[in-house]
Amino acid sequence: MFKTEEILDGVRLHILPTAKFKTVTSKIYVQTALGNATSLTALLPLVISRGSEKYPTMQEVAAQLADLYGARFGGDVAKIGELQCIEFYYELPAGAYVGEPGLVGRGMAALAELVCRPKVEGDGFEPQYVDQEKTNLKNLISGLINNKRSYALQRFYETMFAGEPFAVYKYGTPAEVEPITPQGLLQHFRQVMRENPIDIFIVGDVDEGSVREHWRQGLMERNGVRSVPAAAQSRAPQAVQEVQEEEDLQQGILFLGYRTPITYSSPDYYKLLVYSGVLGGFPHAKLFVNVREKASLAYYVWTHVEGTKGFMLINAGIHPDNYRQAVDIIVDQVEAVNRGEVSAQELEATKRGLINSLLTMEDDPMAVIDRGMLGTIHGIQRDVEEAVDSVRQVSVEDLVEQGQKLKLDTIYFLRGRAGGEAGGGQGAGQEVQL
Repeated sequence: MFKTEEILDGVRLHILPTAKFKTVTSKIYVQTALGNATSLTALLPLVISRGSEKYPTMQEVAAQLADLYGARFGGDVAKIGELQCIEFYYELPAGAYVGEPGLVGRGMAALAELVCRPKVEGDGFEPQYVDQEKTNLKNLISGLINNKRSYALQRFYETMFAGEPFAVYKYGTPAEVEPITPQGLLQHFRQVMRENPIDIFIVGDVDEGSVREHWRQGLMERNGVRSVPAAAQSRAPQAVQEVQEEEDLQQGILFLGYRTPITYSSPDYYKLLVYSGVLGGFPHAKLFVNVREKASLAYYVWTHVEGTKGFMLINAGIHPDNYRQAVDIIVDQVEAVNRGEVSAQELEATKRGLINSLLTMEDDPMAVIDRGMLGTIHGIQRDVEEAVDSVRQVSVEDLVEQGQKLKLDTIYFLRGRAGGEAGGGQGAGQEVQL
């Protein structure tokens, strides 16, 4: 478990001291509300990664990382429920591993410099960096249409969550990017770094006191903490909405979205994960067996639980002509689980798969940090042993109980036009917040 302390107003330092890894891994999250200056926030990590006061060019940043034995640094934005988090990652070798005890201290000082002291020109960010990264961001947003599966997922979100912050694409829109100025971007940076919640996660063999001091010195003065709105409460759908759209692809992409009041902080969260796994998380799951193997209707089919917003989605790649039959079989399989038609073999195989995923995450520092951040957002930290025990205790009756809480909200289908390109697919796979 992480050791957590508030080192400044609204700035939490989470350290997991361990000699298990040959690296020291860090992630910094700055929380903002999704839909509030989305593109402005998305542009920040791109520009900040270009250079700092001490290392003003990408070449000098790269040289500094090379001097730290090939440290890795980068930034992006992450969508966690209805939060848009500025995210910086940093990884460098553990000092003991390379025979330099002071390496981590140097690394933390460099990281604080890169994140907190970006290169500025007058009263704004370096104009050249802003212009170049605006172009890159607009291209990134516009390029979503070229990845048909990601595009279909975003259109599904916009359909099911219309009018809710969750519908917003984490990078915003090209129209939002265009008017951004170096001055406005710097003002936004200073505001979020002074007022928004910041979480600093570190996993590895570190001197806790030294790390704490580097960040206290590196961060700018705080002006109090602005509260970031929590995700909107799940609402029960009045009726199922069914939407079909067309794009240039041969393979149709199908989504079914179910709302649920269960979120990551709920005591029943792991019951919902097992439900999702039995339904569509593994090769033995009902959807994979019945939709893909027996009926030969799907190129792939899987389920995903979004534990922060509170919903479960089913995704399948199908031929457009098989739309109605695929939807009917998928709904039939959901209803079968809701009636408790789950064999002991299905339940135990799902539990083994989920438990293996939980245990495997412990070998990945980035996954450990992501799970810690999820717990921080929800105000509940569960160790792996607790999570594994929760999974083991799930019964068929628990699955029936979860099924009663799931309400089908939206069926979205992106169908292809004749002569379009084939869409990408994958086999069954469980994508969950563990």
